[in-house]
Amino acid sequence: MGRLGEIGGRRRGRVRSGRALALALLLGLLAPAPPAVAENGQWDYYGRTRPLPYYWVKWSADDGVCRRIVKALNGAGPSPASLYGDPVFLRWRDYADWPQDGPLSMFPTLGKWMEMPFFNDGKPVIAFKLAYPGSYDAGEDFYVFDDLEYYSSPKWRGDKIWNDPRILQPLKPFLQKGFGELVLLPKTMKNYEFWTKFGIMGSEEFNLAKLNEKIYVVARMPSHELFFVLIFSEDRKGHPVCIIGPKKPVRYK
Repeated sequence: MGRLGEIGGRRRGRVRSGRALALALLLGLLAPAPPAVAENGQWDYYGRTRPLPYYWVKWSADDGVCRRIVKALNGAGPSPASLYGDPVFLRWRDYADWPQDGPLSMFPTLGKWMEMPFFNDGKPVIAFKLAYPGSYDAGEDFYVFDDLEYYSSPKWRGDKIWNDPRILQPLKPFLQKGFGELVLLPKTMKNYEFWTKFGIMGSEEFNLAKLNEKIYVVARMPSHELFFVLIFSEDRKGHPVCIIGPKKPVRYK
């Protein structure tokens, strides 16, 4: 009887031990994940994996707009969900006629477009971007066609789009500049020097959001998880609205 009791006791012990192991594994899965390391290639084209960043408004000229965009970004899940899946973000359409990089290209250049009143004056224009998702410093170029007839013609297609005087580049004055050159940031803000130095530079992706019948440009620098939000007025000038980033700035070692 004692021997049978010992065998039974060992079995019960194994059950308790198995339950403890399962509980430990579950607690391990539920534990907070370590922060992500900054790397080139954190692009929405590639999907999103955990741990996902949590975004905060760092500077705001319109609290309501900035909070809504941050809510949209934080509501995105991991792959296959898109970072821009919230309804506030407008949907790009594929530009099928853009000349490809050749049949042997693994990552062909992608043309994307949409029609909307970009300058918030009620006049529809074409927003167009070229995406380069496969290179080491993958990025996008952004253009606006206010001449819809010219957009419908084949004259502008090709590798000289950057120098075409008939195609507007409204974001160009904001590129390659730190936030401190574009926004008068309060010196009392946390990590003031970090936020003044970093901005839209190097590799970016551009998306458009619609809030309160206004169009906003949401420019993201993926390697640092920084966002710069702009609104363009009837005079075609851009005005900063938000700086968005993770709670702790992403720094390279």
